Amino acid sequence: KGRLALIPAAGLANPTRSHFQAMELMEQGLVKREATSPQDGWLTRVAQSYGAHVPCSVLSIGGALPQSLSLCEEALQVADVWDIAWVPSRTFGDALYKLHAGDSALDRASRQALDATGRLEQRLYRNDKNEPTLRDAPKGVQYPDHDFGRQLNFLAEMLRQNTDIHIASADLDGWDMHDSQPDRFPSLVRTLSQGLLAFHDHL
Repeated sequence: KGRLALIPAAGLANPTRSHFQAMELMEQGLVKREATSPQDGWLTRVAQSYGAHVPCSVLSIGGALPQSLSLCEEALQVADVWDIAWVPSRTFGDALYKLHAGDSALDRASRQALDATGRLEQRLYRNDKNEPTLRDAPKGVQYPDHDFGRQLNFLAEMLRQNTDIHIASADLDGWDMHDSQPDRFPSLVRTLSQGLLAFHDHL
């Protein structure tokens, strides 16, 4: 639609030619790695500054948790609606809480995941069979037919239904190109642009 957003101070001052080091520095919000550098991601530090301690206040959509959210105990990683609405019965859910009633790191993380998914599940839209599902995007909103588009559609619905979410992430990978760049790069930019425009209009 001819819109342009300028995001200042989002570049990388370090001239490293290593893709892996550059990505790590960007995700952790560092100019260079030093012995005293923080180990967590920059979004984790943002979450801490917000005091985002409510279960499900930090949501990561798609694959693995991004490095920018590393060491973020509040972050919940989900792929789709069934990662939230997976408990078949209250009895089963109660049994899981009982199973993880201890004080180990696994028990604490498990209870936190149960709390977070439970809070999200209560606010999911349900169809006429009372099954949790995503509503259709508003009329005129067209996401790209791509995992990234599906992630943003899911995230937009989560944000519309849940005001507890303070920070969220979605991922579009494939930018590390070693061949066919004239074909692959425009396609990725198109997917990114269409996805962000649909997400903006959806919200």
